[in-house]
Amino acid sequence: MRRITLLVLVMLLLVPHQVIAAPVSSSELLENSDYYDQKMVEFEGEVVGDVMVRGKNAWVPVSDGENTLSVWMPVAFAKKIKYIGRYQVRGDKVWVKGIFYKSCPEHGGSLDIHAQSFRVLEPGYEVTIPLDMSRLFTVVILGILTAALILVNHYLGRGYYF
Repeated sequence: MRRITLLVLVMLLLVPHQVIAAPVSSSELLENSDYYDQKMVEFEGEVVGDVMVRGKNAWVPVSDGENTLSVWMPVAFAKKIKYIGRYQVRGDKVWVKGIFYKSCPEHGGSLDIHAQSFRVLEPGYEVTIPLDMSRLFTVVILGILTAALILVNHYLGRGYYF
């Protein structure tokens, strides 16, 4: 019985296994920044704002829906980004693996992630917002009513508008 147990243990140690780490949320990183400081983390989110190229690297703001973290990455990674989230655009959903810094010595003490691996999980897309006819109708009616009241006020001889 001991030989079988020992054999199973040896086989488990020899068989390569992969540890799957779940991405860490921005809230988890912010609340436990001392624990994660200068450790390898995985982070997922939508690219939002502006990608700012600085020489051979770029700042990329990534939001997981709770907070937005700055990611410092090589320009080659940043060039893979096609859509940046803003009004009427859903940004690319990306996965970043890198070193988290609570107070980065290279960037004046800012909180950031230095990406070592990067990939686009889902491409972004443009969002079309349909015209709400009931709101348009309300705006037109209120505009006509406002113009009529201004004209009535003017012709009644008061001479002022407010």
